[in-house]
Amino acid sequence: MTNSIAQFNIQFDAVEDRLQLRVLSTDDKEIRVWLTRRYVRLLLQTMSEQLPEDSQVKLQKSQLDHGSTATDDSEGISDSQFDEQYKGTEDTALPLGADPVLVSNIACREQTDGNLALVLGQQHEDGVKMQMSLSTELAENLVQMLLQAARVAEWDLNINSWAENFANQRTDNTVLH
Repeated sequence: MTNSIAQFNIQFDAVEDRLQLRVLSTDDKEIRVWLTRRYVRLLLQTMSEQLPEDSQVKLQKSQLDHGSTATDDSEGISDSQFDEQYKGTEDTALPLGADPVLVSNIACREQTDGNLALVLGQQHEDGVKMQMSLSTELAENLVQMLLQAARVAEWDLNINSWAENFANQRTDNTVLH
């Protein structure tokens, strides 16, 4: 996508047993991709390795507080940012077509400007590849949305265990590569 991201939308499709990620750009173009359970898990892991430690702490708090009666979201990620209606319409351009593209390749790396470059695509040579530049806030929002959608899908991703270990990944000196 060449323009800035305006909005994300993630919906669970029970028939496909996949998440459909829709990415709307500021120039009213929408890219649609399918994310399988396996790739959601890989995407969460990949992004967790790239996010700054303070983002990891906020996400951890948000996930551990999910469903609690706590009302103070000042240190976590507020749910109010997800209340806005998705702005894609029938007139929104679909450069890759109306059918979502199945993601079979992901990559995430930090850019020189501090943003994350997230690449979603297909492994075969002629496959579609989409690169997004995500600010820390957008990356946090995407992770939060993926975690919420995985709960709706009732995928056993051990989300609570994952959230508990999320902040510890950068403080652990073990080499993971």
